[in-house]
Amino acid sequence: MARSIFEELATDKSRGAGNFAAVWRLTEDKAGKIWAVTRQGLQSFDHSSGTFRPDPGITLSKIEDIQIDKNGYFWLATEAELTRYHPEKRTLQTYGYQDGLPFNGISRPASSVKSASGMLYFTTNKGIFQFSPSQVTARTGDSQLVLTQLKLLDREMKAGDDTGLLERNLDHTRELTMRHDQNIFSISFALLSFPRSERNRYAYKLEGFDNTWTYTSSQPATYMNLPPGNYVFTVRAANGDGYWNPEPLRLKINVLPPWWKTWYAGLAYILLIAATVYAVTRFFWLRSSFRKENALNQIKLDFFTNLSHEIRTHLSLISGPMQKAFQHAYDGKTVEHYFGFAKNNSDRLLLLVNELLDFRKVQSGGVRLQVREYDVVKIMKGTLAAFEHIAKEKDIETMLVCPDTPVLLWLDQAQMQKVFYNLLSNAYKFTSEGGGVVVRIVEVSNEVSIAVQDNGRGIAVEHLRKLFTYYYQADSEKPGYGIGLALSKSIVEQHRGALTAESCLETETTAGGTTLTIRMLRENRHFSPEEIAPKNTDYIDSRLTETAAKSPSSLVGASAKKANTILIVEDNDQLRVFIRELFESEFNTLEAENGLRGLQLANEHLPDIILSDIMMPDMNGLQLCSQLKENITTSHIPVMLLTARAQNQQIIEGLASGADDYLVKPFDPRILELKVSNLIRLRDDFKDRYRQSVLTDHDEWGRNIAKDKNEEFIIKLSSLVKEHISDRDFGVNELATQIGMSVSALYRKLRSLTGLTINGFVKEIRFNEAKKLLDSGVYNVSEISTMIGFEGSKYFSAELKKIYGKTPTEAKKDNER
Repeated sequence: MARSIFEELATDKSRGAGNFAAVWRLTEDKAGKIWAVTRQGLQSFDHSSGTFRPDPGITLSKIEDIQIDKNGYFWLATEAELTRYHPEKRTLQTYGYQDGLPFNGISRPASSVKSASGMLYFTTNKGIFQFSPSQVTARTGDSQLVLTQLKLLDREMKAGDDTGLLERNLDHTRELTMRHDQNIFSISFALLSFPRSERNRYAYKLEGFDNTWTYTSSQPATYMNLPPGNYVFTVRAANGDGYWNPEPLRLKINVLPPWWKTWYAGLAYILLIAATVYAVTRFFWLRSSFRKENALNQIKLDFFTNLSHEIRTHLSLISGPMQKAFQHAYDGKTVEHYFGFAKNNSDRLLLLVNELLDFRKVQSGGVRLQVREYDVVKIMKGTLAAFEHIAKEKDIETMLVCPDTPVLLWLDQAQMQKVFYNLLSNAYKFTSEGGGVVVRIVEVSNEVSIAVQDNGRGIAVEHLRKLFTYYYQADSEKPGYGIGLALSKSIVEQHRGALTAESCLETETTAGGTTLTIRMLRENRHFSPEEIAPKNTDYIDSRLTETAAKSPSSLVGASAKKANTILIVEDNDQLRVFIRELFESEFNTLEAENGLRGLQLANEHLPDIILSDIMMPDMNGLQLCSQLKENITTSHIPVMLLTARAQNQQIIEGLASGADDYLVKPFDPRILELKVSNLIRLRDDFKDRYRQSVLTDHDEWGRNIAKDKNEEFIIKLSSLVKEHISDRDFGVNELATQIGMSVSALYRKLRSLTGLTINGFVKEIRFNEAKKLLDSGVYNVSEISTMIGFEGSKYFSAELKKIYGKTPTEAKKDNER
């Protein structure tokens, strides 16, 4: 048998599985299992795999000898101790010098002997000791396990101390409650088993914190920075013979959270967060509401501002012509033309007021239709007639595409005529000069389609969706008040029809355009009996009167007798024509329909005075005035603002932009004429003073008259001439280059400021300097003529005599006297 075991060992080692550093002894238990004592511990031979495997029940290393008693206990000798181990029961007891073994006795490897009687003999360097295994018994009774000490940091806690942590002794305490700042502590414990107490063993675990047991012989359990929570400290103990108490000792430990982590703090946080979210949400909701309200208020304000402008414009075209009519009537002149102006605009004003009343009625549901059968082609032709003057002035081609036969529709003519007027008004408003407006009337099955198409710039998608919203204007620079299309849609829908809009936005490659389409049902079955007017009802056809105004021209009355030029910048065609007629007998007139065109004409022609409206498309009057006054070329031109903006702040804003005067609509034509006359006279006074400044020293001039841009311009121009006074080649072109203007612009500017040409201006400065030199008596005539840039003294003498009536010699003799 021994031979076969060694063969297996050799075989096993040849496999490389044993890997023993040293094998001290091999033995066989009662079951025939082979055990080997090695430096790596206790190992058993597994016949199935043919290898030795370490025994999992024992962790002893450096085992040097083994004996097996009759009860199946293994006696394992280590360096200075003896251990009893049962591989099936998994019990383990260790004995040392306290139990009678030689003190510091080092076991000899593989030197033990078992006698026939069962006595065991082990050899050490201190001698041999023997014992009977049957006389060695292990105590298996339970022993009391107690908690002995609690330390907080390094301070021992006692019952009733100032911390209040322990109400009773620790061994009678089953639950501890600690604050969040008391989470560093240690707990000591002891097993009341005194025999072989030095070999008592403990295992502890903090449930809720530890995942495994911690084994120790006597060290306390220490925990640091324990998070708030509920824990259970559990400790087990084994006596010196290795018997573990079946029931562990438990101590509940509650670590309270700080106040900011308590449930009521959490509730407060939740309430605070909820309040914050509510406050923030309400803030943004209120801000959104305020913005919407402000936007609506602004829209309404713009609406009433535009409406006020519209009303004041019409009133101006009523009161102004009436004033002129009374004046002409007094002088015995014809007044029909001015009455035509007043009549047309009173009709327009009445239409506007009616539209506002209808708008209010529609919003309150007070409009009651009275429909009859009409020829819609005839109504459309009558409405188109009201826009002939606009089409003529803007060179817009108007086309009506319709059947040759009447197209009959049941409608309320008074209401639908407002719709047609609004659609056409928008089409002409947004169509550029030279464009086209097409009206198509098409019969489709039981419907009639009426489409108004223009070829303007088009409307963006975001504006198209809001086109039929009250107060909304897609282009705020165009005149209007934002209820026409919304009112039209309401009227069409009252007729059980539909009003839709399609638009293509203008790009660099494609043309723009907008089409507004009305679709209405034929016959009258969709109307209630109350909405169908009786056949004998008299109906008043509210036709729009054709405007009798002349087409505005860009430049009229260029008679040589008219010394001054006036530029009229006004987007209302009729008012512009009326103002032109006020001044065309005395002024050369220029006209512009917006501020941008007005700025262009002002720079091209340098008029003597500018009359400008404020609320205009492309560039308003305030912007126009600011740009005119900031430009040195046009800064001298007087500007009068004509506007419906009558509040003090608005007047201050207008004057602050540089305007010379401000007139509120509606105005008296006589007041306008007087204000223009005063501004022209004031400009002429300044012209004399500026001309006088040419002959005055700059220092003296600066002391007498306040500085302005025009004075600075004159001084700079005079200085340039004086700097080059001896240079006979320094002429008009050189002076214009030095001042930074074109020759024509410089000529018009200088002529407007001083009444002098450029050559006359240079000549006056040169001869003024010549007179000073003559008066000094220092220089002769030849020297002076050279100093002021003349080639010869004869030409100089002749020119001086023309100016002062004396030759240089005569002037010099007078000075000597």
